[in-house]
Amino acid sequence: MHGILKTDAVILSVSDLGESDRLVTFYTPGNGKFKAVAKGAKRSRRRFLNVLEPFTLIRLGVVPPRTDGLGHVDAAEVCESFPAIRADMQLFCMASLCCEMVDRWTRELDPHREVFHLLVWCLKALDSTSSHKKIALFFKVKLLGLVGYAPDWTKCSMCKDVPVGKIVQVTLKDGGFICEGCANRGSEARVVSLGTLKTLHHIQQRPLTALGRLIISDSALTEAWALIKALHSYRLHMTPLAYHVIEGCERRSWHLGGR
Repeated sequence: MHGILKTDAVILSVSDLGESDRLVTFYTPGNGKFKAVAKGAKRSRRRFLNVLEPFTLIRLGVVPPRTDGLGHVDAAEVCESFPAIRADMQLFCMASLCCEMVDRWTRELDPHREVFHLLVWCLKALDSTSSHKKIALFFKVKLLGLVGYAPDWTKCSMCKDVPVGKIVQVTLKDGGFICEGCANRGSEARVVSLGTLKTLHHIQQRPLTALGRLIISDSALTEAWALIKALHSYRLHMTPLAYHVIEGCERRSWHLGGR
């Protein structure tokens, strides 16, 4: 980056840095992910009030470092703050998960415009719907494709035949499924319904503008969620931290609903 960079950006995370500064991680369409220091952000409420918050879409001005190190935020203006997400714990957790996954899957200064547009689409969709888990699933399936790990949900990863029947096995190592005839040769496999695989294929193939019309049963959503979580975690060699928060919220909601 040279000169003052002015760009749209989504804030992925914010952390304290020293007594008065904040360290902010941004994702931008033209420069990808990078970190910058917001000088005095903890003290200057007027300058950065409600601007440097996670998963906010902003118009950013940032001064790059003169040598190796961190740049600093020169100006930031809110484009979209997504108020519905901030008012609902479940939406907040899903948005946090999606931002964390972009952070973990991308390298600094390695731009990917489609990842940026996918993240913005996801935040806007979460802000305008109650189907938070379905939107997050769409996001995770699409992101898996953009980072180069999209499975072929239509053919057996071993024999390349189209599956028959109602159940197949999915392997995390190969990132695909095994048909009934090859099942005994698979390792690290889990049983998944063929209907769920077809749903994942539709999500992978459809444009973002058409995903809102896709109907998913509760059972398929639950099965697909667990599978895509496992695939992401396997490839990342860790489970994103936001999953633990989401699962805690779901347990509390279940207990409260059962009273």
